[in-house]
Amino acid sequence: MSDTKKNIMVGNLSICDYSRNVVVRDEANLEHNLKFTQTEFRLLSCLASQPEKVFSREELFGKAWGEDPTAMGRNVDVHICQVRKKLSDKCSHTVKALSGVGYKLTLKRKPKPAV
Repeated sequence: MSDTKKNIMVGNLSICDYSRNVVVRDEANLEHNLKFTQTEFRLLSCLASQPEKVFSREELFGKAWGEDPTAMGRNVDVHICQVRKKLSDKCSHTVKALSGVGYKLTLKRKPKPAV
C-alpha cells in the first residue's frame, strides 16, 4: 500500500493533503486552522506544491476541476479570490496574479515604514 500522506510547508503555512488541514502559525507561534472548500484546497495545494512557479488559469482549472478548460469561465479567478481572503494577514505568503499569465504563491512583501 502506498503512503498517501503529503505535507506541504511554505513559510508559516502547512498543508496536509491526507487530513485536508491547512494551518498557519502566527508570530506568537499559535496555530490557526483555516477552512477551505474542496476546490479552494486543491488550488492552494497546487500553488503551494511549487511556490513562485506561475500556473496558468488553464493548469489550475485542470488541477481543481479536472475538466476541459474551455468550460473554465471565471471560476479560477473567483476561487483564487477566496483563497487570498482566507490566507489573510496571518500567512507569510499570498497568491499573486500575473496579468495575462496566471497565478503563483509568493512571499508577501512587507510594507515600507512611513518616514
